[in-house]
Parts: sequence; structure tokens; C-alpha cells
Amino acid sequence: MLAGGGFRMVAGVPESRRFAVDVSMLFVASIASVMVGFVIVVVMGRYLGPGDLGLYRMTSTVYGIIMLGASMGLPAAVTKYTAEQRGDRTAVNLYVSTGILLSLVVGICLTLLMAVFPELVSNLFNMPGLADLLRVLSPVYPFALVGGVLLGLFNGIREMKYYALSVVIQSGVMAVVTLGLIVAGAGVAGAVIGIASSWVASTLYLLLMGRQFFSFTLEGFVPTTKSLMRFGFQMLTAGAVNDINNELDVLFVGFFLTSTDVGLYAVAVMVSRFFGLIPLSVQKITYAATSSHWQENNHTALHEMIDKSMKYCSVLLLLGGLCVTFFAYPIIIGLFGGEFQAAILPLQILLAGMVIRGGIGTSVGGSIAAIGRPDLSMWVNTVMLVINGSLNLVLIPPFGITGAALATFVSLVGGAVLYVGLLVKHLYFKVDYRWLGKIYGLAFICFVIFTMGATVADATLVGIIILLIFAIIIYSQLLSSEDKNLFKDLIHSIV
Repeated sequence: MLAGGGFRMVAGVPESRRFAVDVSMLFVASIASVMVGFVIVVVMGRYLGPGDLGLYRMTSTVYGIIMLGASMGLPAAVTKYTAEQRGDRTAVNLYVSTGILLSLVVGICLTLLMAVFPELVSNLFNMPGLADLLRVLSPVYPFALVGGVLLGLFNGIREMKYYALSVVIQSGVMAVVTLGLIVAGAGVAGAVIGIASSWVASTLYLLLMGRQFFSFTLEGFVPTTKSLMRFGFQMLTAGAVNDINNELDVLFVGFFLTSTDVGLYAVAVMVSRFFGLIPLSVQKITYAATSSHWQENNHTALHEMIDKSMKYCSVLLLLGGLCVTFFAYPIIIGLFGGEFQAAILPLQILLAGMVIRGGIGTSVGGSIAAIGRPDLSMWVNTVMLVINGSLNLVLIPPFGITGAALATFVSLVGGAVLYVGLLVKHLYFKVDYRWLGKIYGLAFICFVIFTMGATVADATLVGIIILLIFAIIIYSQLLSSEDKNLFKDLIHSIV
């Protein structure tokens, strides 16, 4: 902390090293969060069946969409302004205090609305029991909204250890409460109570830790509200369209098909979204770092960060994506049982889209907004939404959940290509097309060889050999000495 009350980066720590440490902390926390969700889905799928799992998934989807509008884009706005003004403690106080007060008011109103009138939402779907679950979940909104603003603070001032620990606390509470209540016979309601309880615990921790970084004040509330809402609304529209797009396939499956189909598709979605962990962790850092680099007119550092983020995420995602694609059958059947076999093909299709989008798009997905152009991100997300929605309408009736996966794949890849074009045009970034072409082309060749080889030899052995060759080629041919050293730093940070 500076003498005047602001914040500064840790002296003597290279930016690349700090970047690796921040990403590793968020990645570990994200792993904990997703593993908890994974265990909950496995337990519910095994003991409650795909019907109840689908009801839980629809409840969490509706909750997520409500949170989109309720957040008003405040977490992203707080991150941007605190990153830019972290040397001014007074400015940080104003932005964080205003964000908390606005979130608290909106959260209380939502709690009352969903406790009394959950049918306003549940009647859109033919799922008995959805209204009761939405009512059980209603107390979560004030805690989740305030918690989001506080996470924005810690992201903006690059205090990622507090951010990461709050995610771990949230995951731990969710695991204990959810699994305990399911074992006690509470069923789906127990899992929903787990969501609410986890946010209560996480937000209380964030408030406790946040006291050393800001002081609550109402001074300048009106002008600060205007600044936050102006940028927040732009981020809200861009983020809302993106998040709705992420859930659109589930909503259409719920609309056209049954809760059992939602449960099957939820398994494919959940496993594929493991591959969003790394790029989303990277994005939280690149968003704040882009804002700082752009403010300082340091384009060299900005371009290097974007280039490395794309390449490193592509390497990790392709390795993991090929592994899960090759061994999808034993993974799904082993974890969930034979009744979930229909989820395998949608999973493989979704994986391809998640890997491409994550590698070249998601990892730097906040950079356009960070330079003050969230409208461009919204444009990309809107195009993706139109593509996804149109294809879901056409493909789900004849092809079921496989059609939903195909629609999402096309949307993800199309959005990634459009976003790279924006980076080139507005951040003057030079894409290393040759390197990206090599690694993604090599991955496609590996997939084709596996598909052919698995028909004449043991699929497991063929998959292991191909993965080893793929990893060796990447390490020896596509990574520089600097890249190898940074990967080692990242691994050591995680360990």
C-alpha cells in the first residue's frame, strides 16, 4: 500500500512471474469450485437420476440469468476503475462503496420478488417443482451481488489470494451443505440450499478481508453511481448476451425436450466446461492488466501478454481436450453409469468448441472491454447469440441434445474468429497465424488418426500413444525456451 493509501504492485517481482502466480491461484481455486460442482452432479446423477439432475440444472440456469441483469455490470466496472485508480484510496472507497450499496438494494428487492412470485419465471417451463426451488434459493441475491462487487475490488487491485480463497471457501461450504442435505434426504432442495449457503459464507469472508482495502463512504454517491452505471450498463449488455448465449442450449433443451434430456445434456456441458477454467482464470488477469497497459500506452507489453495467453491456453486446452475426447466413453460410463451414454457425443462436440474458443478467445476475452469498448464485445456476443439460437431452433427438434451441441459448437468457433479480428483492428495486435495453424492442425490430425486407429486396435493404447507424440512435438517444436521456463514457473506456482 502506498503512503497516500493507494495500492501498488509488489516490488521486485517481474510482471510475467506475477501473472503466472495470479493465474495459478485462480486456476487452483477454480479447480476446487468445478470439482465440487462435478461431485454434486455425479452424486445427484447416481442417486437421484437424470430427472432431478435436470431440475437442479434448470434452477441454477434461471438463477444465473437473473443474476446477469441484477449485477448491472457493477463487478466489471469496479474492477476497471479500481485497476486504473489503485493509487488513489479515496477513489477506490467511492467506487466500492457505491457498488455495494446499489447491489444490496437490488438484491433485497429480488429476494422479496422471488420469494413471493417465483411462478413469474417457472411458468415458462413445464417442470413441476421449479417454483419451489426458486423460492428456496431467493435469499441468495443480496449476498451474491455484494460478493460480486467485492470480487471486482480484489481483481482490480490484484490481490488475487483473497479472491482465490473466497472461491475455495464458497466451494467448501457448498460441498458440505449440499452433500450433507442430500444424504439426509433433502434431495434437489438440499443442493439449492447449498448454493445460497456458499454465497453467504463467501461474502462474509470478502467483507471481513475487504476492510483493509476500502472504507465505506456515501460521499460522491450520485456522480460515482453515474460513472459505474454508464460503464456497467455497457458491460452488462455485453456480458448478459454472452452468458445467455452460454445457457441458451440448456434453455432450448428444457423447452423442447424433457428434464431427463436436460440432465443428460447437463453432464456433457459440465464436463466440457472444465475447459473454461484455465482461459477464464487467465481472462481475470488479462482484463485488469489490459486496462493498466492501455492506460500507460504500453502496447509492447500488452501485445506480448495477449500472444502468450493465446498460445499457452491453446497448448493446455488441446492436450486436455484430446485426452477427454479419446476417453469420453469410459469417463462418462464410469462416473455416471450406462444411462448417461447419450451424453458422450454431445460432450465431444462441445469439447471442440470450448477448446477453440478458450484458446484464442476467452483467455483474452476481456481485453476489448478493458480499453473502453465493451460495445464491440457485445456485438460479437450478439452475433453468437443469433447463430446459437437459430441453430438450436432448427437442430434440437430432429437431433435432440446432439443438435444443441452442434449449435453451440458453431457459435463458439464463430465468436472466437470474430473476437480475434477485433483484437487485430482495435488493439493493433499481430496474430501468430502460423503458430496457431500448426498446433490446431496437428490436433485435428491426431483426432483423425485416433478415429481410424481405434477401429483396428485398442482405443486406449492408441489414444495414449497419440497424446504422448502430440505433447512431445509441442514441447520440442512449438515452445521457445522462454515459454518452457514460464510453464515451469506456472507449474511450480500451482504446486
